[in-house]
Amino acid sequence: MTLSTKIYVQGEIGALDVFNFLVHQLLEFDEARRDFTDVRTTAEPDTDWRTKQPTGLWTMETVIGQGLPAWTMVHYRPGGEYRTEAGALAHDTEICNVPGAVYYDADEPVCDGSHHDPACRLMVDMDTAYGFHGPGGMGCSALHGVMIVRLGTMLAERGVPWQWRNEYTGELHSGFDGLDGLLHVGDEANAWFEGIALPAIMADIAKRSHADPEGG
Repeated sequence: MTLSTKIYVQGEIGALDVFNFLVHQLLEFDEARRDFTDVRTTAEPDTDWRTKQPTGLWTMETVIGQGLPAWTMVHYRPGGEYRTEAGALAHDTEICNVPGAVYYDADEPVCDGSHHDPACRLMVDMDTAYGFHGPGGMGCSALHGVMIVRLGTMLAERGVPWQWRNEYTGELHSGFDGLDGLLHVGDEANAWFEGIALPAIMADIAKRSHADPEGG
């Protein structure tokens, strides 16, 4: 079983910039202490599993099975948005419970779209085994929390908005909101959160409050 965390990057930034940043950060927790040039990666066009035809989307990823702390993927559309506002509103008839869907169940609530993935320029997906053990007793939840904070801080510095989804709860969060649930895992993870992550979060909150003093 694995923990999968999705981050929705909603402003202008290159897929390669995000991917390279994530891989560099991830290597800090690599037991093999590999160099960036040792990491095997690939970038390939996505295809529709039914027709086998290209969808116009691409995935850049670390090659699975090489023992990195997280299988890391960046999904993108060259020259455009990965998911548009219209795409975010549209129902997936293989997942959503709506009339005409593949697995429609009239006895269950009809999908209202509240659990759809949001519109985004890029979508990051990190996947780590539940049994992961990193430095200082760090587990998969704390690893993902650290990676979210580091990427989020970089994005905030560039003025790029972002959201992320907590797989445990299914909740969608904006920016650093909700991260304490992932980061407070063990004494050393708590110390990292209090000393490094929390100041970054508070700085982001202060920046947003200054930009919008009414909080709206």
